[in-house]
Amino acid sequence: IGAKTARAHAAMQRSLAGDRAAKEYLALVYGRVPRGRGTIDVGLRRDPRDRRRVIAANDGTPSLTRWERLGRVRAEPVGLALLKCRLVTGRMHQIRVHFKSIGFPVVGDTTYGHAQTNEAFKKYGLKRQFLHAWQLEFTHPITHKTIHVEAPLPEDLQRVLKGLGSHQFKIP
Repeated sequence: IGAKTARAHAAMQRSLAGDRAAKEYLALVYGRVPRGRGTIDVGLRRDPRDRRRVIAANDGTPSLTRWERLGRVRAEPVGLALLKCRLVTGRMHQIRVHFKSIGFPVVGDTTYGHAQTNEAFKKYGLKRQFLHAWQLEFTHPITHKTIHVEAPLPEDLQRVLKGLGSHQFKIP
């Protein structure tokens, strides 16, 4: 999303902030996610040892992610799950850090992920993290109309799911 003027840009930032916009992502995570849906309510803050990274911390900025499991496969040694993630707050690296904090790192994430799993996914041609901004809904800052934008899953991520047996996943 882009803005043509500074005023429109500022209005867009306000519109997309917090819970005024619906931001949904698709993520493939490593591990056997035990139930069909959940909420991660863990604060986030900069890592004091590396300011480019974010860590989960009780004294961090409040951050909330809601998720729903769309499917899973038993892959050795632990398993994989495709999740639909809805950001209630919008913090830097929120999904990646939240899922790492509960033991389910995003596949392909070289910063917060699981190196062995990432290496194994190279056979599917995965060269990045399996995290996709899927849907966005917000109020237009000028017309005040609800705007809904959807981006289909890119070809490289579809290839990964096909390689895993995409019939296992309820792909939106």
